[in-house]
Amino acid sequence: MYKKTLLLVAGLALLAMAPANAQEDAWVSIIHGIPGDMGLPVDVEVNGGCLLEDFTFGTVAGPLPLPPDTYTVSIKLPDTTPCGGTTAIGPADIEFLEGENASVIAHLTAAGDLTATKFTNDVSATFPGQGRLIARHTAAAGAVDITVERRPRTSVTVSNVQNTQGMGYEDRAGRWNVTLSDTATGTPVLGPARIVVRPFTATILYAVGDPAGDSFTVISESINLR
Repeated sequence: MYKKTLLLVAGLALLAMAPANAQEDAWVSIIHGIPGDMGLPVDVEVNGGCLLEDFTFGTVAGPLPLPPDTYTVSIKLPDTTPCGGTTAIGPADIEFLEGENASVIAHLTAAGDLTATKFTNDVSATFPGQGRLIARHTAAAGAVDITVERRPRTSVTVSNVQNTQGMGYEDRAGRWNVTLSDTATGTPVLGPARIVVRPFTATILYAVGDPAGDSFTVISESINLR
């Protein structure tokens, strides 16, 4: 109940901060992909107002509707005052377009620094019985090869995927395996992770964390395409 209330309040707060217009809203999800002690809770400030408090690692908030515009976003360490702590990322101006579906993830660069990246999501309809699987590299690691496979016949690999890049694959719904391998050595660094791809759904996987610090993992986001 608390999380549902938090998301509702967050959505209303964000709409209140945005200028009124008749354009089609953008839909935005916010993802915490930076590991740390006790989930590294952070506050998210948008246009000077506190949108999310105590937002923890692995959490996906949204999607939230907001009018298309450019928003100033800061991610702050917690404090006794909401959004009153030290700024860890930003402030950054992020533009959201009319009708756009986007995800903003706070994550680590390949070198392990803090950053945030906006991804625009493909929400076009799939063929009946098919789903869309999207894998994104947002971890403290160099280039990886991403392989998605469904035994015994289907296997697709995208090579040399850099931090903030990804790949998408559309096929029949069911159980798929996803593996990330070091491009330089071919050694698997994550997976195979078994993923259920549902029809008319985009399943988005974010590789996050730091392999050297034993925090390398996957965060999943799901978008209904109907």
